[in-house]
Amino acid sequence: MGSLKKDCYKPGDLCSGPVQDAFTECAKSKIPGLALRLGPWFLANCPELDATLIQGWSKKLPLISALMVAFAKKFRPS
Repeated sequence: MGSLKKDCYKPGDLCSGPVQDAFTECAKSKIPGLALRLGPWFLANCPELDATLIQGWSKKLPLISALMVAFAKKFRPS
């Protein structure tokens, strides 16, 4: 993760479009390596991840959506 920040994040507001776009493009090339490194952790924690993230998703989705909307409204430039 440190290399993702070092290689992809250029100083600026990560919530601004240009900085976010540049970070996203750079991060896309690094994700496969990240997935390989995190694969064993995902496998070891699969039951917990499934219980926390996947099971009951239909009940969690409205809350997560509402939180994302509230976050976007709070940080959206006026």
